[in-house]
Amino acid sequence: MSRLKKHLGTCVRLIVSVGILFLIIKNIDLVGFSGIVKNAKLSWILGTWALLGLFMIPLSVARLQLFLVSHNIRLPFSRVLVYQMVGYFYNTFLPGGVGGDIIKAYYIAQETDKKHETVAAVIADRIVGLISLFSLAVIALFLKWNEPAFHIPRVIIACACILAGICLAIFFNKKLMRRIPFGKTLFEKIPFHSAISRAYDALHYYKNQKTFLVKAFAYSLVMQLIFILGHIPIAFALGIDVLNPLVYITLVPIAITIAAIPISIQGWGIGEAVYIKLFGLVGIASAHSLALSVIMRFAMMLIGMVGAGFYMCLGLIRKDFTPVKGMGSDWINKKEPVK
Repeated sequence: MSRLKKHLGTCVRLIVSVGILFLIIKNIDLVGFSGIVKNAKLSWILGTWALLGLFMIPLSVARLQLFLVSHNIRLPFSRVLVYQMVGYFYNTFLPGGVGGDIIKAYYIAQETDKKHETVAAVIADRIVGLISLFSLAVIALFLKWNEPAFHIPRVIIACACILAGICLAIFFNKKLMRRIPFGKTLFEKIPFHSAISRAYDALHYYKNQKTFLVKAFAYSLVMQLIFILGHIPIAFALGIDVLNPLVYITLVPIAITIAAIPISIQGWGIGEAVYIKLFGLVGIASAHSLALSVIMRFAMMLIGMVGAGFYMCLGLIRKDFTPVKGMGSDWINKKEPVK
């Protein structure tokens, strides 16, 4: 029955993606769009893809390592890199937006007896990434507060920040969580609720790790900024008038977040529609906005394809490794945990 629900959900998301893409194609200048893509400066696109991979991937690996080390789970950079790339592959090519996180947590957990701490580290890594993404958008909006074109983004980001703040405040308040009506009863009916509860307790550990969180947040800010500003050379390659960087810093986080809502296949359709709507607010034509969205998506798919290579070689990479029970992964690099 659960498998049937899963397949049904995938079919619904596929219908949503195809339906929205059909409406976009129906209402857009396809001749103009094909001309934009055909005349794009390929060297700029490939160069941007290489730079995104060169800077974003090491930063994402370093950030995840920070969360793991905080629980005294110490894996070499090269091994975390492998699992991070496999995660990119899953996130890029499989339905749903968190499949890569699940598979990444699974493989890392195989190398330590700290299973719940591993899950907490991966979840915290994702949360900090989202918070840093919207922090950049909030800063950019304040700098462009008086511009009428940004009224809709202001409303969206304000609502998202309020909702996220409420959710985080409730989530990290154990006493409040226990007082939610029927909360405990409902939680106990969730599959693997015992394991989830232990992972939840491990996640609470980060509340008292302020210095460490600031460092992880700084890594994340730089990583998100690199991705957002990567839109500028792509826009140049597509013949779009290169706008103020603050425009991208404001609009791209909204587009990414809405596209990540799991109601379509990998955000296809939703993401393109949001790019067209948001960049249309600042005078970018629909065909150019669509081209920008599609090219950036393919740039990330290229990184995911590299991750596919890591995935195919995963057996060989892990062949000679045997975890030591009872020691987490501390034997790899003996250091004190982050205080």
